[in-house]
Amino acid sequence: MSNVKVFCAYDELVDPSQLTKNPKNPNKHPDSQIILLEKAIKELGWRVPITVSNRSGLIIRGHGRLEAAINGNMSEVPVNYQDYDSEEQEIADLLADNKLPELSYIDQDLLKESLDWLGDNNFELDNIGYSFEPEKELEDNIKDLGDLPEPQYNIMIECSSEDEQVELLEKFFEEGLKCKALIL
Repeated sequence: MSNVKVFCAYDELVDPSQLTKNPKNPNKHPDSQIILLEKAIKELGWRVPITVSNRSGLIIRGHGRLEAAINGNMSEVPVNYQDYDSEEQEIADLLADNKLPELSYIDQDLLKESLDWLGDNNFELDNIGYSFEPEKELEDNIKDLGDLPEPQYNIMIECSSEDEQVELLEKFFEEGLKCKALIL
């Protein structure tokens, strides 16, 4: 299906079968997510290209979008080629692209407002991964928030010697504090 509109900047439209996944990508995409990505791309068009390294020729960003394109029999995907000085930079960018979005949170009031507005305007919410029941969606999100681990509060203390580090650790353990020794 090559009639998916492209709204993002890109360097080239490429047959998805010509792209090579990065074997070091730890992010795995369940089939349910791939189906939702495919629906979103078909509904909203391409809004983000797949990033490929000029250095290695491997995908750095967009493994899920590639799988969605293949699953949806799309004949072309937008690709942005980027320069990386090393494999370390490629892997760091790949990992950051996967991790940094996880650090955000959803404002439940704004989510409800947006879902209600889209529903009132007959937008197919399931095409973007939401149900037709905004109240249930909010309950599920709030329930998920309850499953989050307790926040950690850390302090790093620089010591002038290993002996000073051991002395401080022993003192903190005696006071019942949870401690870890780091050597940087």
